[in-house]
Amino acid sequence: MSSEHRPFLQEGSLIQYKSISGRKVTATIESIDHKYNSCSLHYEEKSKDLEGKERTRVRRELVALDELHFSMQQSKAAPCEAEDNLVMDDWQHETADAPLDWIEVDQEVDYYRCNGERVRARLADLVPEAGTCQVLYTMHRAGVSHRRSAVLYLAELWRMQQQRLLPREYSELTSRARPLSIEEVERRGIIVDQLESLLSFMEKRCSAGGVIDGWRCNQSGDELRVSTINLYQVCDWIIKPFTKPSRCSYVEAVTNAADSQIPKWFISHWWGEAVCNFIKCLQKHSSVRTLQAIAYWVCAYANRQHELGQDLASDPMESSFLKAMASCDGVLLVLDSKATPFKRIWCCFEEGVVTLAARGLLQSHKRDGAALRELVARYGRKESRSPLLLDIATVSGEVEMLTDGLTHKETLMERNVPGRGWEDKSDREETFPVDLVEYCLDIDITKAEASEEIDKRRILNVLAGRCDPNGEPDISHANHEIINQSLRSLFAVAMWRSAIQRRRKSHSAQLLPKLARALRLDYTRTILHLHLSGLDITQEDLQVLVQCVHELQQLQQLHLDLGFCASLTSVDELGKAWAALQQLQQLHLDLGFCASLTSVDELGKAWAALQQLQQL
Repeated sequence: MSSEHRPFLQEGSLIQYKSISGRKVTATIESIDHKYNSCSLHYEEKSKDLEGKERTRVRRELVALDELHFSMQQSKAAPCEAEDNLVMDDWQHETADAPLDWIEVDQEVDYYRCNGERVRARLADLVPEAGTCQVLYTMHRAGVSHRRSAVLYLAELWRMQQQRLLPREYSELTSRARPLSIEEVERRGIIVDQLESLLSFMEKRCSAGGVIDGWRCNQSGDELRVSTINLYQVCDWIIKPFTKPSRCSYVEAVTNAADSQIPKWFISHWWGEAVCNFIKCLQKHSSVRTLQAIAYWVCAYANRQHELGQDLASDPMESSFLKAMASCDGVLLVLDSKATPFKRIWCCFEEGVVTLAARGLLQSHKRDGAALRELVARYGRKESRSPLLLDIATVSGEVEMLTDGLTHKETLMERNVPGRGWEDKSDREETFPVDLVEYCLDIDITKAEASEEIDKRRILNVLAGRCDPNGEPDISHANHEIINQSLRSLFAVAMWRSAIQRRRKSHSAQLLPKLARALRLDYTRTILHLHLSGLDITQEDLQVLVQCVHELQQLQQLHLDLGFCASLTSVDELGKAWAALQQLQQLHLDLGFCASLTSVDELGKAWAALQQLQQL
């Protein structure tokens, strides 16, 4: 309450007050608590008990100061969105709707505030003949507890207990009675804490062995376990039934503040992976990237599952997926042990958009979509947002992760000690599972599957830059192969250092040649960064790299760290390969402490031949 109202309220003051029954009475203020913005008061009121006998009762109420001032100023209370504890005289007053034997003073009830938030309240007073009651509850804001009171009709309180837009059996997942509408689907991200609450909800329903009591797969009839339940099954058992009455998205059902759900990262994944592993990947990603309480955009939780037609469009470039990607800083690809997302067409669409945009091949002039134009602009104008990052995570015992460039922590290391940041990144990524990488070296988006065949047709068409998404797709279009090559080489570069370290192991002996083939075929690549410092690199290893570099004619930035490679004796072939890179603008080569190196003459000749070189 504003300061100009407070002098009129003092302990012992007599005031005109709108009582719990809606009558105007003279009340005495007993005490005022300015810390909690509330006061207690008492008054006498005549009423009839359930047997019809008249009696005088002394009533006490705890009232918010703002509401008390409102009651003093208004002869008749009216609905108000900003306050809870008002007697709504224009509500339909039918006490028959509320049986009196269901409730008693001091009972705990569900009370839904005007903003839809659900709180647990205590019934402080009850006036059966007037059909009204008073509830008390406590709100916690910024570490401070605020006591609140509300006056409402019994019929309304009864409806609150009986009718919910969000089913009661899922009340552990939200404090709300009604969802908070977020109309822009791209703004419906989900916070890791909310996913952890979902996991906890399932764990509490587990019996021995982690079996979720009463839950079975709709297709196979098998028991569901919290360790293996996937998103298809979570959608059947939680998301759809939870959101069915309101036809909202899961995010809208669990959020208390729309602004906190604005996503920073887009998640590309397969619904068939274990939800617990999926959550682990997001936890690890937020830790590695030092992201504080950020939201991730996940289609299952963001889209309104009962109204998918509103969030999905016939043109994938106008879908909720594209809109969300355009609003995010990066894409996190979550892989299972067999790289299944690369066999699902919508995942291929998401990775395809990132790779085509990075290569300057994503076209927006043929379409009207604002999100697509915004995304394309990020790769062409310096004043635009940074290009989308593409990180990759999987669970192989522990969560393993490949990041697009350096993390914040690694960037700081690199500034302080050049080479240290990239060394830490290489060490962090060297345990990424080799078996998974070999699956990824065979990516072919044209062989990906779709739940709806029309989706595959449309996605292949829009990735090829065609205006009509419904036509027969050109499987051999260059863009499809560019996407394949780009994604394969992404894993090749990430695993190059690890392949050299593991080449003496029989099961990894052929890994480096496979990586080399993937990198060599990525002819549209413009940036190559390899940190190989301190490895036992042979001349044969260097020759494999030289053959790749020679084929990458579009390279504009090349960064090679070969420091402390004691077995290297010559880099002449590397110099000859550089001479062919006429688009090269930035070149960094570290040969420090290569004790066996005898000649670098060819490097000087190569630098002289690089016409576009701006930074050495």
